Amino acid sequence: MEAEMVGATIAGVVVAGVFGLGGLVVGIIGLSQARGAKRAAAEANKIAGKSNKIAGKSNKIAREANDIARQMAARQDELHDVAWEWTYDKDRPGTIRIMNIGKNKAYGVRAQFIYTDLDAGVDVTEANDEPEDVEGRQVLALHVAELGEAILARRQYAKNSASVAMLGNPMAALEMYWTRLRVTWRTTLGTPKQYDSGDERQLGYPS
Repeated sequence: MEAEMVGATIAGVVVAGVFGLGGLVVGIIGLSQARGAKRAAAEANKIAGKSNKIAGKSNKIAREANDIARQMAARQDELHDVAWEWTYDKDRPGTIRIMNIGKNKAYGVRAQFIYTDLDAGVDVTEANDEPEDVEGRQVLALHVAELGEAILARRQYAKNSASVAMLGNPMAALEMYWTRLRVTWRTTLGTPKQYDSGDERQLGYPS
């Protein structure tokens, strides 16, 4: 009888051990699955985060494209009255007066004046040092030293020559040189503009 009880006890212990081991295995499997699910959820969150970033960048690009399109349309419709003319400054020999004869303001103006006298072997370009904003009817001045020297030389010759004073300078028609004006600027909305007079033949220097 005692042996039967011992056997039953051992059998119970073995059965309990088997069920306990099974529970342990089930627990390990469940833990592993839980960790896998957690990793999958984390990856899903990363993918979702990247998708949101991509969507945000796409929206930003779309907004920028719309802004550019609006700016281009506005520039095409912009009313801009700017034109350029130049004259000699009578009181300052060699100084060129470049006027914006339009009504609108020109921004960041860069002007170049080219003076070429082939007979004298002169070919020079003068430009303003820094970009300037020029209002309508406002003047931008450039000084061309070589041109000033030529003008003063002709004036001195006329002063010293009685025949020139009486009859005018017979050489004036032969005093040929070339000028060229180039101007670049921006409109109020930032549209770049440029003007180029091309090479212009000049006969005689201003008195």
